[in-house]
Amino acid sequence: MSSLYYPFKVSNGRLVVSQGLLELKQQVTYLLRTRVGERVMRQSFGLPDYVFEASTRTSIEQEVSQQILRFFSRISEVVVEAKRDDSGLLKLTLSISVGDEGAIPPFTVQLGENG
Repeated sequence: MSSLYYPFKVSNGRLVVSQGLLELKQQVTYLLRTRVGERVMRQSFGLPDYVFEASTRTSIEQEVSQQILRFFSRISEVVVEAKRDDSGLLKLTLSISVGDEGAIPPFTVQLGENG
């Protein structure tokens, strides 16, 4: 299975397509940048807007982990580290294990500015 790379990329005049673990990483990124309630047919998909919330780092990490495991049954383990910078942006560093398929190398998603 494959899907368009998120965020969209163009290479040699064509949209870039992702497959396998890269596709799963893109799907997780899409989940993290979607606000709860944005998807009409899937109201619980996504995360709340943490920019104006006084949530603790631990509660954010737990909620992000639970949402990822809830929507992606292929994923066997998620480790999330949340850090908020001085401007209020939230940076999530994720390490994801996918059973027999291996692991997605740790990656960071920034939330707050554009999602």
